[in-house]
Amino acid sequence: MQSAAPSLQQLADRCAALPIFPLPRVVFLPHTLLPLHVFEPRYRALIADVRAADGLLGVPALAPGWEDHYEEAPALIPSFGIGRIVRHEALPDGRCNIVLLGLGRVRLVQELPAGPLPYRVVQARLMQEAPDERQGADLRRARTQLRMSLAQLMGHRPDVADQLRGLLDPDRDLAEVTDALAHLCLRDPETRQAYLDQEPLLPRVEQVVAALAERMPGPPDTLA
Repeated sequence: MQSAAPSLQQLADRCAALPIFPLPRVVFLPHTLLPLHVFEPRYRALIADVRAADGLLGVPALAPGWEDHYEEAPALIPSFGIGRIVRHEALPDGRCNIVLLGLGRVRLVQELPAGPLPYRVVQARLMQEAPDERQGADLRRARTQLRMSLAQLMGHRPDVADQLRGLLDPDRDLAEVTDALAHLCLRDPETRQAYLDQEPLLPRVEQVVAALAERMPGPPDTLA
């Protein structure tokens, strides 16, 4: 398995035939870590194959109604996260624990024939931040609002200030900061999915700014 971070081109190339690990009510955001316990035989095979290749896989959420078709191929919510295995712990009985690092967002194009594979494979499109000069001023204002909201939250919540302080670094990528805060403050799957569905960055920043405002001062477990 490769150790260097994959390029955008490598992620886009992998999307031509992307192995997936569908899960109910899990929305995997970029720039976040997702720990998983792998026990089903088909997903043990998935992890073994992915680790032998480039370590990349997608984690789509299962669409409502999946309970009746879980052992088959239940419908997927079309926007989902792509990530790489960064930690693997093999267990004596063949199960394993893994940690995925979110690297990007993709949109489902079509499901591919799996052939002899026991797991599902899809074709997807990498969702990339497309520069838009018309939004430049709006994004600068949104960045300022985001930093002000974060600083205000840290003032109200000294218990999480150390956890969040690095996100105030002016050199941090805006998308990375926004995703990290979305992971912390957007808790229910529906809200997280609405965030991930937004391809432009500006509405995602605005959603996080609004979510931070709702959580001040907030109970101690708001950002747990």
